[in-house]
Amino acid sequence: MSERLRSRYAEMSPKREKRARATDAILAEVPSPIVEHYDPLFIGEGGAQSVFELKGKEGEHRKTITKVHRMTIVNTIEKNLRRNKPLDFISPEDDVAFSRRLSSERAGQRRLKKYFGEAVLAERLSVARIPITNDLLKNLSLPREKTLMLPEGIHDVVTILTVQERMPKEAFSRDNAFDMRNEYLERSKYDADRYAALNAACIDRPDMNECRDALPFVAWDVEVFERAETDVALRSVLIDFFRAAIRMTSETGDILDCIGEHNVRCYRDKSGTWKMLLVDARTAPNVYGIAQEALRAFSLGHAVSSGEQSA
Repeated sequence: MSERLRSRYAEMSPKREKRARATDAILAEVPSPIVEHYDPLFIGEGGAQSVFELKGKEGEHRKTITKVHRMTIVNTIEKNLRRNKPLDFISPEDDVAFSRRLSSERAGQRRLKKYFGEAVLAERLSVARIPITNDLLKNLSLPREKTLMLPEGIHDVVTILTVQERMPKEAFSRDNAFDMRNEYLERSKYDADRYAALNAACIDRPDMNECRDALPFVAWDVEVFERAETDVALRSVLIDFFRAAIRMTSETGDILDCIGEHNVRCYRDKSGTWKMLLVDARTAPNVYGIAQEALRAFSLGHAVSSGEQSA
């Protein structure tokens, strides 16, 4: 095993290491010029993307990582199997849909850059053909109902790739870095009184203790609030971050979507300065406006749509 692989696996949890070893072994057996040139290695995955490190022949990709949109792969395969087309086929309608999606993603990134500045990692999105085999497809984290079987061999499939600036290693520190994350509270077991208290805390601006006691379940919240009480620099960075998020929502109606692990990180850099990183956060367009419409409809006794309920 190369030193590159050994050092990567040593940094992973046992579960993640097992997944990485399996994926890397499959990739090593794919006889594709693309795989041979870029030498991809599995890093991890989020809700919609699998993340790879690309070495390249000259190590030219050391400062970036590449995200592969898994569900786009699956959707493209399903669509082309249904219409009996080659798996890399793109109709004019597909081409328009991809263009619109890229345009929307890029516009969202520009908005984030406007409000959060250097905290937003640089990235480039593109539509690309990548090699897929049955073994690779089986190894993707897909919903249980998504069971696909491809013809034998290697197939090019169209998906969206994101090449992104790599996070500094300090952002992974166990002592001086943490996620600014939340979860879907309504999908968990929660106490309605504490839920109401949390919302009241956000609206009425109570003292720090009241706000901390209202936080219902997210593990990092209490620790962050306690640390921010005594760390003036950290508190200042957090306040600036929250103010930027509030300003974006007030001015655009969009909210900051930071559901999931490592989407927004707060960390100390080499100089000891606290910084924020928006790694995989996205804007959720006009959620504020949709929520207002839902509340108005509800107050008038009208039905609330599924989209409004989600907002």
